[in-house]
Amino acid sequence: MNNPPTMGSLFIYKHRLAHHLMTWQVFISKINKAAKAAGFQSVHGHGIRIGATLEYLLQGIPFEVKVKGQCASDVFQLYL
Repeated sequence: MNNPPTMGSLFIYKHRLAHHLMTWQVFISKINKAAKAAGFQSVHGHGIRIGATLEYLLQGIPFEVKVKGQCASDVFQLYL
């Protein structure tokens, strides 16, 4: 769809005539635009992060949650 370059980043999109890296802000903006068009409320990054963390844990994928999620404390365990 965006016709990304062969050696480009996995998360890249085309805007005007150039390819750009998909930043967290752009990602959330695109998700919220799609949610609004579908009649859903906007989302925030925190909910997506905790949902992805839970999905990894349910699938038994081992990783250090605090490192992946950039958590500064153990509070994330309350969500899970």
